[in-house]
Amino acid sequence: MKILRFDSVGGASGDMILAALIDLGADVAALNRALASLSVEPIRIEATPALERGMSGTRATVHADEPAAGHGHDHGHHHAHAPHRNLDAIRGIIRAGDLPEPVKDRAIRVFERIGAAEAKVHGVPIDRVHFHEVGALDSIADIVGNCLALHLLG
Repeated sequence: MKILRFDSVGGASGDMILAALIDLGADVAALNRALASLSVEPIRIEATPALERGMSGTRATVHADEPAAGHGHDHGHHHAHAPHRNLDAIRGIIRAGDLPEPVKDRAIRVFERIGAAEAKVHGVPIDRVHFHEVGALDSIADIVGNCLALHLLG
C-alpha cells in the first residue's frame, strides 16, 4: 500500500495539490486526455517548473474556457461568472467522461461531501445546492484531475 501525506501548513488549493501529484509523476498528457473527454468546454492543465523562495517544484495551471452565466448585472469587476451547477449536473459531467470508474466514483464523492456541507450551512436539501466557485470548470478540473492523478500514481 502506498501512502501519500500532505503537510500543508498554510493550506493547499486544488491546483497546488494537482501540481504536487504531477511532481510525483502523474502524467499531464493522460490528465489532459481525460479532462478533454468531459462533456464541457475545453479544459487543459499546463504544468511548468516553478521556483519560489528558493524551493523548486511544479506549478499547475488549469485553463478552462467557461462561458459566463447570464446574470444581467455588474459586480464592478471584469471576470466572468461561471454557471451555477447543481450536484446532478456535475455528476453528469463526470459520468460522461472517459475516466476509470474508481476515478468517477471518487470525484463524485468529493462533490457529494462538498454538497452535503453546503446543504447543512444553507439549510437546504442537497439537491437544491448550487455550486458557485466549486461548480466552475477549473474547480471541476482540479477535483477530477486530482482523483485521476491519485489513480494514476496507484
